[in-house]
Amino acid sequence: MTHHRWIMTAVAVTAIVHAIPLAVAYSARGSTLVGSDYTEGQYLALVAAAYRADSNRGASLGNPFLAGHDDAVVYLPSMVERTLAAIAHVTALSPLAVVAISRVAFPAVIALVITMLGASLFSRAAPSAAGNSAAGGALAAILATVVDPRSVVRIFDPHWFYFPRYFRAVSPAAHVLLFLLAIAALDRVRRKGGWWNVAMAGIAIGLLFYTPIFYWTTAVAGAAWFVMRGERTRLMAALAIATVIAIPYFVHSVRIRNDPAFQDTLERRELLTPGRLPDTYDSPALPVFAAGVVALALAFAFLRRSAVLAFLGPFATAATLFTVQNAVTNRHMQSHHWVNCLIPLWAMFAAAVITEKMPKLVPAVFTLGAAAAIIIVSISAFRAQHQAPKLYPLDVMMPATVAWLNANTPPDSVIFCPLPFAAQLPLYTRDKIYWGATADYFVLTNAEVHARESDQWHWRPGKPEKLHYPAGYYLGTAADCAGGAAFTSLKEDTCIMRIP
Repeated sequence: MTHHRWIMTAVAVTAIVHAIPLAVAYSARGSTLVGSDYTEGQYLALVAAAYRADSNRGASLGNPFLAGHDDAVVYLPSMVERTLAAIAHVTALSPLAVVAISRVAFPAVIALVITMLGASLFSRAAPSAAGNSAAGGALAAILATVVDPRSVVRIFDPHWFYFPRYFRAVSPAAHVLLFLLAIAALDRVRRKGGWWNVAMAGIAIGLLFYTPIFYWTTAVAGAAWFVMRGERTRLMAALAIATVIAIPYFVHSVRIRNDPAFQDTLERRELLTPGRLPDTYDSPALPVFAAGVVALALAFAFLRRSAVLAFLGPFATAATLFTVQNAVTNRHMQSHHWVNCLIPLWAMFAAAVITEKMPKLVPAVFTLGAAAAIIIVSISAFRAQHQAPKLYPLDVMMPATVAWLNANTPPDSVIFCPLPFAAQLPLYTRDKIYWGATADYFVLTNAEVHARESDQWHWRPGKPEKLHYPAGYYLGTAADCAGGAAFTSLKEDTCIMRIP
């Protein structure tokens, strides 16, 4: 195939694989709200809250689940969520529709960036095989976006289903895309120079400061390596631009660091907790570190004089070492998440080895990986329809209940709901919930978390105990509201009653 056809094929395969779960879910349940992890709900809630905040001109994203926390300290990055909400406004689509599209769009663009970056690196690494570089780049894209060797083994477990890593809402796909754009921009600066390219690289790295720490630390460490190797003027200018863009991030970090509720939240999330042993709080970090060491050893063995290793090696080395950074800093920060930086780098290393050493195998490996991904994700998508959803599509599960809430509850009303779908209520209504899902991921004192959790487990209508915090409505099963319901649906097995 031609250069451009390889690029289009990699993007198309990636898009198809990520569209399969959406298509199957829509055909089976009439909704594109689908996920493999309930924690995705926090990103969806942030997008929905940002969408409403845009309508209300700047409301805070302190906690998208709970009322009374609009001014809470914000420590989770929300740049991507705000961007998706803005796209929803501009396109007149619903926030959930935009997120569904992004589940396909982000991985497809990741595949595009990896294919083009890989093709450029491979052609420089082996000029004699330049005609095969696009195929190698396409292979790298497939390995990074849709191939997961673990799925081949576990697909035989009827209770397990696998969706690609980048199918998750917002994170890590959007953040990985920004990371790859940053290192691609750095590569362009090193190759071509030019102050326009320097500015673009600086902006790309600067934006990474508004994503989780894993991405900007890896990009900055890699760039710093090249600066120490003598490539000073242009890269230092790019890093200076990035630093200026990052100033609000650093100012905000300093301002919130001593907030008591923020300190409680860090403790709950096992962030910045003391401990020098890599597995004290974060056992997945050790396997990631080991895999990183093995990948670097193989890369040095097979790509010692390759432009691929010369450029990507510093980033891979930095991310690998960061997974055990707590051995030096004595602070944990869920270091296994540096794997999100490593996966596309590992994919390019593997594709480079195959492209340089066994070029004739590239099309076969690409085809095998693409076919396996399509088959496995298709099986998983159908399996998922026979299991309780990780995210509940309330618009098709209980349309009458959602319609009543939207018509009869004022915005930001608090719904006490002990049912599994409580966390999805803010996605379909203007209401907040009393407690549920990942509400404790946001800044709250431990005392408030314990009080709300206790109420969620023990309080029910008719009990003499009072709730610790205000709530306006109770949403439960049809049998819960004996005689005092403002709304009941036997078909949906729900009832709503006011809480005095």
